Amino acid sequence: MQGKELEYIEIEEDYDKVYFGNIATKTRKKVKIKADTFIKFLGIYLSEGSYHIKSKKEYKVRIVQKMNTSSANEIEKVLKELPFNYKVYQRKNGTVEYVINSKALTKYVEKFGKSADKYIPEFIYSLSERQKKLFLDYFILGDGHLKSDGKTFHFVSKSKKLIDGIQAIYATLGVATTVYEHRYKNGKVYYRLETRKDKRGRDKYYSMVREVEDVPYNDYIYSVTVPEGYILVRRNGKIAISGNCMAMRGVRNPDSVTVTSKLTGRFLECQKTREEFLNLINSHKKL
Repeated sequence: MQGKELEYIEIEEDYDKVYFGNIATKTRKKVKIKADTFIKFLGIYLSEGSYHIKSKKEYKVRIVQKMNTSSANEIEKVLKELPFNYKVYQRKNGTVEYVINSKALTKYVEKFGKSADKYIPEFIYSLSERQKKLFLDYFILGDGHLKSDGKTFHFVSKSKKLIDGIQAIYATLGVATTVYEHRYKNGKVYYRLETRKDKRGRDKYYSMVREVEDVPYNDYIYSVTVPEGYILVRRNGKIAISGNCMAMRGVRNPDSVTVTSKLTGRFLECQKTREEFLNLINSHKKL
């Protein structure tokens, strides 16, 4: 997926009312921030941050991290690049808390929810490949974990929408992931996402759907048709590419001499795609 490289991001700053006699005026202006810096901050905030508003007079963005760690050092570097003042508090429990006092920033992150309601800003999905990876790197910095195999990352969150968003970003980068749902004994639910690697440690771009069974069925079957000839689907937390039936019309099975109608979309443009798809079908494997 080809995205767009952003140079700057602007957020709106809202000033308090100023009275001239009985007339009140409110001045607004834009705060211009380097896109890379703000993308890093959003990755950190969505994984480890929170906000606090009190009586519409106190606006704070908070980020908590373990003290004296490389992650904490990197977080502070990002905060120094932002055009906002912040304070550092070292806690007795071994954590360090960064507090940014900014109404503009607090109002901006407020719309992305708290804890179980967090989600990823829409513009992140349309960024360039480099900037999407930058966002993921700093999300991992706050809340990612490299598994013992040294290859795959996993993320855990109370927010299903947030984890689904991370999976969507990886999908646009051509990386396969799986989302799992876990339930505590007290009934609370959290969601875990894992990236996929092959035996050589390379990112996997596909997932095998193995949970297949034959069931008695006697009714209509519906199939969507899309221009490119294949669709992105998710089943049991796995994202996979599914061939579009109508787009496959005209593809000759290696064991057949029959050709029907015409090809469309990607199946028309790329012989390799056609061959790979048919080989998977013939070997009883399903994407």
